[in-house]
Amino acid sequence: MKKLLIISLLGISWINLSNPYKSFFTSDYDRAIGILEDNAIHFYHICSETNIDSKIARSIIFPEVIRFNTLQNFLEEKALELLYIDKGTDAVDFSIGYFQMKPSFIETLEQDIKTDSVLNNKYHKLNLFTSSNPKKIRKERLERLQNIDWQITYLCALIDILTDKYNQDHKSKKEQVILFGSAYNYGFKSSKKNIENWSKVKAFPYGRDYTGKQFTYSEIALHYFLKQ
Repeated sequence: MKKLLIISLLGISWINLSNPYKSFFTSDYDRAIGILEDNAIHFYHICSETNIDSKIARSIIFPEVIRFNTLQNFLEEKALELLYIDKGTDAVDFSIGYFQMKPSFIETLEQDIKTDSVLNNKYHKLNLFTSSNPKKIRKERLERLQNIDWQITYLCALIDILTDKYNQDHKSKKEQVILFGSAYNYGFKSSKKNIENWSKVKAFPYGRDYTGKQFTYSEIALHYFLKQ
């Protein structure tokens, strides 16, 4: 009996050593895997429609799904409803949804799409709202941010923007995951050099000021890409 227990414990230790991310994030890691598996059909359909690699799309946001906290997300959404709809991002700008997207990120994405004829044709619905009233537009944008299909569509649009901006068509999928994931985490309007530098900084999930153990965002994204 003791021998079997020792073997079992060794097995668990080996699994944790072979997957340091699962060991570090524990239940949050498994929950993130489950969320993406539950929404796999949504990724498949929308990525197929937009001609985006669904494995790359899922990998880019996997670290943020790990960090997603249901209770915190609920409270942040309520704060946004009170402040963002009325005053916009100057008043409040919180990350919400599984992918932890911010309204300011979506607004910038919408503007980039609007100024590119090819992307505007492909993602024209992202700039279509039922009203021209700014407050109603912000309310509708918030509702979209809480819908998985809209989140995936925003993500696909970002991948298209980055692919064109950084001429990534000829790059390997691994290289794309690293660059796109880092851009998603650091800021997609940043220079390529700054994004590449950020891809080497171990600042996830607590930020660069935290002195304890952390990872680069891109290494977790790449880990998920390789395990799919």
